[in-house]
Amino acid sequence: MKNLIQICDRCKAIQKEDIEYIKKTYSDCSIQVGCCNLCGIGRSKPFVIYNHIPIIADTFEEVIKILEERRKS
Repeated sequence: MKNLIQICDRCKAIQKEDIEYIKKTYSDCSIQVGCCNLCGIGRSKPFVIYNHIPIIADTFEEVIKILEERRKS
């Protein structure tokens, strides 16, 4: 089964370029783009959901770093 990455395209903390980066970099994963119902968090902090577990950080770069660590384990 493929790993799943969910990204909200409505939250202000994630930019369109960030979504495109994830689509290109993690093409081996199943990627879902749409509301993730984490609006309160997404208003101020970027996040993705990896295999149903939210990854939240202060910057998009930190989210990617944590995502990479989770993929390795």
